[in-house]
Amino acid sequence: MLQEWWASGFRRDWNARSVDMDRTGWLVVVVLGTLTSVYKLWLHERKVDLALVCATQVLLAAAAAAACTYAPARRLYVKHREAIVSLASLHCAFVCRRVSTNGGTNVFLRHGGSPLRLLLLLFVGDFFPYGVLYHLSARLSFAWTRFALPLTVLLPLLKEQSICHRVVATPGIQAPLWGLHAVLQMVHDLATLTPASRSLGTRVSTSPLEQCLAINTWLVLVAGIALPLAALSTLEQQARRLWQQRQLQRQRQRRQQLEGTPDPRSIDSEYMEDEANQRAVATDRAGWAAVAFLVGLLCVFKLWLEEGKPALAAIGATHVLLALVLVAACTHPPARQLYVRHRELIGTLASLHCTLIARRIAVNGGTNVFVHHGSSPLRLVGLLLACSHYLWSAIYLLYLQVSYAWCCIALPLLALLPLLTERSICHRLVATPGTEAPLQDLHTGLNLVQ
Repeated sequence: MLQEWWASGFRRDWNARSVDMDRTGWLVVVVLGTLTSVYKLWLHERKVDLALVCATQVLLAAAAAAACTYAPARRLYVKHREAIVSLASLHCAFVCRRVSTNGGTNVFLRHGGSPLRLLLLLFVGDFFPYGVLYHLSARLSFAWTRFALPLTVLLPLLKEQSICHRVVATPGIQAPLWGLHAVLQMVHDLATLTPASRSLGTRVSTSPLEQCLAINTWLVLVAGIALPLAALSTLEQQARRLWQQRQLQRQRQRRQQLEGTPDPRSIDSEYMEDEANQRAVATDRAGWAAVAFLVGLLCVFKLWLEEGKPALAAIGATHVLLALVLVAACTHPPARQLYVRHRELIGTLASLHCTLIARRIAVNGGTNVFVHHGSSPLRLVGLLLACSHYLWSAIYLLYLQVSYAWCCIALPLLALLPLLTERSICHRLVATPGTEAPLQDLHTGLNLVQ
C-alpha cells in the first residue's frame, strides 16, 4: 500500500499544491516559537537553557519555510514532504514535553476546581497536541500517518518525565482530578461493559498520580492517535474524490476544446491561471486559519486567563470570527469567486481591523512589555516594533502579495487611521521606569541617521 501511495499521482499533486500552505504553517511555528523562546522562557521565566532548546524548533521551522520558497529545495521538500513534517513534529514533541515539564509556569494552577477546565489544561499543557496539529494541518496521507503519528506521540514518553508529576504537585488539584478520573472511568466502564462494583474499589484506591497517569494515557490514545487518524482518513477520502473529479473535468474540457481550438497552448494557459488562483486562495485560507489560531490563543490564555481582561478578550475574539469567516469564504466555491475578485480589498479591511485591535491591546492590556527594555536602545526599538500596529498591517499585505500600486495607497492609510482613534503607545512607554536613558540614546541615534 505504501509503494502504491508513494508512486501515486494524487500524492505528487497534493504535495505540490500543499507547499505554499506548509510555508504558512512553518512561519506560524517560527512566530510562536520565537515568542515562547524570547518572551516567555528567556525574559519572563529566566530559563535560558529551555529558551535555547525552543530556539532549535524555530531554526528548524525557518529552514523548512525557506525550503518551501526556493526552487531547488522546494522540489526536494515536495518529494520528501511527509518525512520532513513527521521529523519536525517529533522534534516539536520532545521540545514541548521538556518545556511543559521543566518550565517556570505551571498552567495547572488555573484549574479553578473544575474537572472540565483541568481536562482542557491537561490537553493543552502536554506535548502530543502539537504533534497532532502538525499532521492535521499538513493533511498527510493516512497511509503514512498511521505509522508516523503513533511514533511521534509515544516516543517522547520514553525520554521525558511525565507531566503528571507537575500536576499532582499543584495545590488543590486532588478534587478536580478525582472527579475527572471518575467520569472517564465511568465512560470506560460503559464502553467495556465492566460491572460498577468491580471498578468502584479500583477508583477509590488509586493515588492522584495513578489517576493522572490513567487520564493522560486515555488522552494520548484517544485524542492523540485514534481521533486524528479517523479525521485524516475522512479528509483524505474527500480530497481524493475532489482530485479525481478535477482530473476527469480537465480531461473532458481539454478534449472538448481541442475539437474546436487549433492551438492547445491557450487551454494550458487557462488551466495554469485557474491553478494559480486556486493555490493563492488555498494559501490565504491557511493564513486566515493561522490568524484565527494565533489570535485565539492570545485572547483565551493571555487576555482572559492570565491578565483577567475579558473585555479585551472579547474585542480580540471579533478578529478570530472575521478570520474564520474568511476561511469559509476561501473554502466554498460561490464565496471563493467573490473572494478572488476582491482579494486586495478584503485583505486590507481585515488588516485595518487587526491594527485597531492590536493598538487597543497594546495600550490597554495588562502586560507592559517595555519593562524588559534592559536599558538597551536596540532592545527598546525591538519592543516598539513588536507593539506597533503598523507592523501587523505590513505583514498582512506582504503575505497576501498585493500589487505595489495597491500598497502605496493602503499602507499609509493602515498606518495613520488607528492614530486618530486610539491613544499612543508612547504614553505607556514613558510611564515605564528606567526608559529615559535608552529612549534618549535611541532618539539621538535616529537624529544622527537623519
